[in-house]
Amino acid sequence: MIFGFLVALITSVVGSITRVGSGILMKPILDLFSGYPVDVINIMSSVTVFAMSLSAMIKE
Repeated sequence: MIFGFLVALITSVVGSITRVGSGILMKPILDLFSGYPVDVINIMSSVTVFAMSLSAMIKE
């Protein structure tokens, strides 16, 4: 689970710098390098994207 957190953190930072959605980066990385089922990866990606959009709304 720590691997998933690190991937989410890194892809969120890279996504915010490059203005690319973190889900585009996170899902393939987790599919390739983790042993998580697809359902878990989808939930992790959705929660991360929701948290990023919420923080962007609060920031503005």
